[in-house]
Amino acid sequence: MTRRINLPQFLLVGTAKAGTTSIASYLKSHPAINLPQKETFFFCNQEIVTELPYPMQRNERTVVRNFSEYLTLYNNNNSTLLSGEIGTAYLYYFEHSIPLIKTYLGTNIKIIIVLRNPIERAYSSYLHFVKDGFEKSDFATSLMAEEQRIKENWDFMWHHKKIGLYHDQVKAYLNSFENVNILYYDDMKQRPEYFIKKLCSILEIDFLPDLQMESKNPSGLPRFRALQQLLTHNGPIKQVLRPFVRSVWGPEKRNQIKKRMKSQNLIDAPEMNKNDKYKLIEYYRTDIKKLEALLDVDLNYWLQ
Repeated sequence: MTRRINLPQFLLVGTAKAGTTSIASYLKSHPAINLPQKETFFFCNQEIVTELPYPMQRNERTVVRNFSEYLTLYNNNNSTLLSGEIGTAYLYYFEHSIPLIKTYLGTNIKIIIVLRNPIERAYSSYLHFVKDGFEKSDFATSLMAEEQRIKENWDFMWHHKKIGLYHDQVKAYLNSFENVNILYYDDMKQRPEYFIKKLCSILEIDFLPDLQMESKNPSGLPRFRALQQLLTHNGPIKQVLRPFVRSVWGPEKRNQIKKRMKSQNLIDAPEMNKNDKYKLIEYYRTDIKKLEALLDVDLNYWLQ
């Protein structure tokens, strides 16, 4: 019997730290959608190196390196479902991603881009690593270290500033594909129902109000650093507890408990330092103005 392959008809290509985990959760629960794996990194896999330990680089097990492996994710799927993938690195690594997307999925595929104020996005990206105890430096020091980290092939999620230079990224997708749709993180936070309805309209699926787009990747600072360290880092205590925990709960339940404990251990992060914010506003000003002209939208509030 011939195995059916239902390759993606849509790609949400980024940006990172713009609610894509919550979007993935909503779409996975939608009966019309097939989203077998949130991120594969297949279309930018040559940019994803795994020689350094996590989190400087990501785990090799999370990266799909060849098309045959990618195909297995979409084999034997119900052909009536709308297949897709969410890849937060595809927008940033557009020079590598776009040619592969065109080769394997064509130019008619629906492209969805979610943009977030790059200044807020950079701070959120920084806090992502502070939260789990991987970033010890303050924000300004972390930004100064970015170029060196890029040279050392640290994962793209550490490129706090550079990811937010959207103009060339967005322009490349607009020039390469016939169906490119731009959404905004601000709408997701301020008008979630409007955002979901717009997303469903783009995908041509029914809006289901009973499905909630919950926050799946909360931000903040750890209330108890030792607890956060235990939950996110390997160590002797964790090695002792691991056999007992695994004997009591399965992988899914363990992951749920871990996420809940991490979330409950968070407190609100302080606002960005005004001097750091001013420097980022000037860093992004030209790119934001170019993006405004490209999309014919007013993004001046990003520079407030």
